[in-house]
Amino acid sequence: MSPNCSISPPHPRICTSSRRPPSPPSSRSNSPTSFPPGFVFPPNPPLNCPFRECVGFAEDGMPTVSDSPVRSDDPLVEQVMMFRADPSSPCAHCRKHGNRCEFVESGSPCPTCLALGVPDCRFADPDYFLLNLVEYRNRHLHDKCDELVGQVNNGTLDASLFDQAYHRIEEEFYRVAQGAIVRFGITHGATNDLTRRGFHLLALSVDDPEVLAQLIAACTKTGLHPDVLVDMSTRLRDLYLS
Repeated sequence: MSPNCSISPPHPRICTSSRRPPSPPSSRSNSPTSFPPGFVFPPNPPLNCPFRECVGFAEDGMPTVSDSPVRSDDPLVEQVMMFRADPSSPCAHCRKHGNRCEFVESGSPCPTCLALGVPDCRFADPDYFLLNLVEYRNRHLHDKCDELVGQVNNGTLDASLFDQAYHRIEEEFYRVAQGAIVRFGITHGATNDLTRRGFHLLALSVDDPEVLAQLIAACTKTGLHPDVLVDMSTRLRDLYLS
């Protein structure tokens, strides 16, 4: 499985996790005879990371990691969309201006940035989404590997079937990940530039320049993004010139 990306060189953060994986569980060393000599645990992150050339360059295209994605409303997809490696961190804009911030899901700006028309909220950034997706994968595969090790050690899984079982887990994750990528695109497309478009239409609906001037003044005080104010000011100028 390789991404539909031709960006190079690969970004240095691709397959590395910001969280050091926990030490292998003691069961791996307590039952050395459970695995045949020379058995090698699968690397985590995977060597054939399908995000390799896209993390850091997601604006140029999102990867395709599975040809059979699960539905975008699947509970596992929702779980991925709600995951953040730094769950308590506000977006940069809200941190800078001291605003209340809330993460809705990947692909959507926080409610404050959406209301103010901020075009670059971190929560809607494709790279931020992919970084969290990679981190989620690394933790998920680590936990699932531990589960399989436990099954081998308690005799419910033959060691010779470990690779096959782990491969199925990887494939299932990438199906979920592809569903999340599809959902990200839908959410991002629905919310991107929504406030600016809304205020643009609102300004076009106002025919009285004094009313529009008052609206612009009020929006300026509330911290509406300058790009939105410029659009409204252009409409105001047109009204005065007409």
